[in-house]
Amino acid sequence: MDIERSSGDLKVAWIGGNCPVQAEGTICETPFYFRARGEAWSFSAGADPIGNPDFIYREVYPGGTFAAGWMEETEALDLVRKGAWMFLAKGQNKRITDAEELLINGASPLIELDPEICGGRPRIKGTRLEIRKIADQVDHSGLKVVLEDHDCLDQSQVLAALVVSVHFPERGCDEFLKVGVADRPVC
Repeated sequence: MDIERSSGDLKVAWIGGNCPVQAEGTICETPFYFRARGEAWSFSAGADPIGNPDFIYREVYPGGTFAAGWMEETEALDLVRKGAWMFLAKGQNKRITDAEELLINGASPLIELDPEICGGRPRIKGTRLEIRKIADQVDHSGLKVVLEDHDCLDQSQVLAALVVSVHFPERGCDEFLKVGVADRPVC
């Protein structure tokens, strides 16, 4: 079944199938390809995202040997969004093998937690802008619009919010702190 889904910078031209579940479209006008089969899913992007991608993100899918190929379309779309955000956060011509490393080395110095501010929810350091709200705005309006609307933010701060949002979907203080970065405040 061919469908079109658009959200900010992400345009999904089609999604469907079983074993594998696949999707194609663009992120910031760069072609992408999503594939879920066996026990993993991947998101690749570039001029030739299938044959010679500039960017690849791959993750094991829970549920066993063949579970990824039978995921529901709504879940596949969520994973397409996750892959797209990782593409935005990491940029082209890089392969991500350890998302926690990206979080620790790239995002965490830009995110802070304080139980007295925003109810202890993760936020952009030095602001009251919660990462979930920023991630939702990017999802609906695109990165460029968010940067224009929040002139106090730079691109690295917004991309850090996307990385944290992707890897900690509950956006809870305890879960974020489990990564173990010593300089983060304790809730």
